[in-house]
Amino acid sequence: MSKHVKEKAQNDEPESLEVEMEGVKMKRELGMVGTTSMVIGLIIGALCYAELGTMMPKSGGAYTYLRKGMGNAVAFSYMFQYVVIQMPCSQVIVLLTCSKYLLTLLPMCGSPQSLEKLVTAAIMVTLFLLNSYSSRVSTRTAIITTISKVISLSIIIIAGFLVIGQGSVKELGTGFEGTSTNPSSLALAMYSAVWAYGGSELVNNVVEEIKDPSR
Repeated sequence: MSKHVKEKAQNDEPESLEVEMEGVKMKRELGMVGTTSMVIGLIIGALCYAELGTMMPKSGGAYTYLRKGMGNAVAFSYMFQYVVIQMPCSQVIVLLTCSKYLLTLLPMCGSPQSLEKLVTAAIMVTLFLLNSYSSRVSTRTAIITTISKVISLSIIIIAGFLVIGQGSVKELGTGFEGTSTNPSSLALAMYSAVWAYGGSELVNNVVEEIKDPSR
């Protein structure tokens, strides 16, 4: 190979590599139903994340927005604590709660912690395998679980109205008995309620996989 050809190959290599890197993108496989199910499945979050997701359709969620607005250092600090502390701890709490509910379906004395932890680990591994195998499969799983959740809540709500219609309303007048006005108790209650407001920001982590983010 001549010197001219070698130099040309060396000069062309970074450009071709850059083109290849730019061509690597997430596959857009999440549709409207799948994305909505993801939000509902994780509970409804703040609408500002939906606006951010359509303005900046890049995966990464809060990390992307912090990086754009406040720089790499702030974004890295947030993502570090999120990956190492926040997300693992919150997921473990959710999965432990799930396993505790599942074990109530089995005829056993009490709720052994070792069995709860075993079920939690099994669910965690299953979710890992589903998300690693295919985003389409994990989306379909989210749709199925979301439908099950909505049906269960509907049954509870309808049953409640039926009981009220039969005249059983004594609990309505005593719903706040025994409550506390202690500030620490109020703070704990507010913290517990935070678990009911998450979802939209997590969808933004996979916004590049959504077929039509604006929709």
